[in-house]
Amino acid sequence: MKRKLPLGCGLALVVAVCGCGVLVAVSLATGFPMGLAATVNQTLERLAGNPISSEDLALALSAPTVDERPEILENLSRPDEFDISVVQAEGGHVRLESWRYYRLGTRVDFADGVIVWTIDLELAPGGSVLPAWYDPTAFETGMAIDEATALLTAVSPAGTAPETIDLAEGGEDLAGGVMLVGDQITLGFEEGRLVYVETLGVTTQESGG
Repeated sequence: MKRKLPLGCGLALVVAVCGCGVLVAVSLATGFPMGLAATVNQTLERLAGNPISSEDLALALSAPTVDERPEILENLSRPDEFDISVVQAEGGHVRLESWRYYRLGTRVDFADGVIVWTIDLELAPGGSVLPAWYDPTAFETGMAIDEATALLTAVSPAGTAPETIDLAEGGEDLAGGVMLVGDQITLGFEEGRLVYVETLGVTTQESGG
């Protein structure tokens, strides 16, 4: 069940960005494999609203917002899985996040740190989901590849450095794209800056328990 929350300016921002008449470009659409671009597009579809004017969009982008993610982290701890997509819109960029808590049976979606809505998930059996080790707020928008590499290595339970994949090898359309693949996580970069993160939760079945 989806529970849309009252957000004031935060909601105006999401509606403005996702109105089909205003959205200008998704940065990953031409810079990464279809899987990443599809994830961004699916996120946008979840946040779709009615088209509004570019003046309303500029106003929404300039409105101050309160980052609600720290409160969610404090109350619910790190999510079992999450994904982050940074998309380009007229007047700036928007950071879209989806945090999934299978052990709690809920998902929380954010736009620029503001809660958009929560959605009920199927509750995982008790003790079947292992504690997550990644903090989504640690992955800052625009983070450089070397910074992200150091972070993943430090946070990895085994201290394993992530593998770097140059997407330019896939053809000219992927020039400027790089991926980092680490323990249960994939990061996407465009022109050396972070624009995508996706983690995979660990269950006792997957870990052989």
